Amino acid sequence: MYNMCKEDGHFLNFIVLFINADAPFNNETYSIELVKCNNEHFVDRLTVSFDLARPTKQLANHASYHNFCTFIDGQLIIMHDASKHLRILKQVFDANQLPYPFIEYSCTSILSRNLSVEPPIIQSADSCASLFSTIMKAHQVRTVNQLLKLANITIGVFSPRFNRPIRERPPKSIRKRPAILSFQNQHVVFTGGLQAMVRSEAAKMVRLLGGICVGTVTSSTNIVIIGDQLNNRTSKTTKQIRAEQLINAGHSIHLLTENEFLSIIHTVKKEKRH
Repeated sequence: MYNMCKEDGHFLNFIVLFINADAPFNNETYSIELVKCNNEHFVDRLTVSFDLARPTKQLANHASYHNFCTFIDGQLIIMHDASKHLRILKQVFDANQLPYPFIEYSCTSILSRNLSVEPPIIQSADSCASLFSTIMKAHQVRTVNQLLKLANITIGVFSPRFNRPIRERPPKSIRKRPAILSFQNQHVVFTGGLQAMVRSEAAKMVRLLGGICVGTVTSSTNIVIIGDQLNNRTSKTTKQIRAEQLINAGHSIHLLTENEFLSIIHTVKKEKRH
């Protein structure tokens, strides 16, 4: 099993798996490309092929399977389109009556989306590996474990006994938010467009309730309010990404949706009237 707790000051070792899912050779054979990476360097590579036209009891297929399993053993697997690649692997193993290997994996497509990185067109294992390293560098993390925490996702598992897809989890501030939050003496940042009002009007409400509106997310920030117009998009703003980085570093920052912000405004105003 891949050791997610290992911290050696360098990028952890991983293997990139790539399948040209749109064009299996002659519509009969899938070619699976594997590249082993160690501290940002490509240190080994393997290409294995599986024949789907005449799969039963083909020694060549079983040799490819043995080489595949030996190469990936104990390594984290990185794929760009993990769901598509895993469907193909399942098709390959089922057609050849081969047991599923144990695979722990992550997905550069999900990482790119959650961390607002525009991915290039991925056409090889090398380009996928480069994207993964670029994401780590862009967010100044040195281990895969740190990157997954920043992106708020879990490791996926594909195995003989069970399959566990990658799960996305909300930041700690959302999971443990108090029921009622005061804006008194709180440093508040808005990000994304608001639907109920313009930002200047919302900022005025915060100031009337004793809050301090600022434009930049720092370690002094207490609350980040995410506009509903942003929630309809797949990407995150730089302010939201920075807030999640600080949350994962141990800072207490509350991420609020626009509806939650309006609910708190209503609650606080109601309490003030009584």
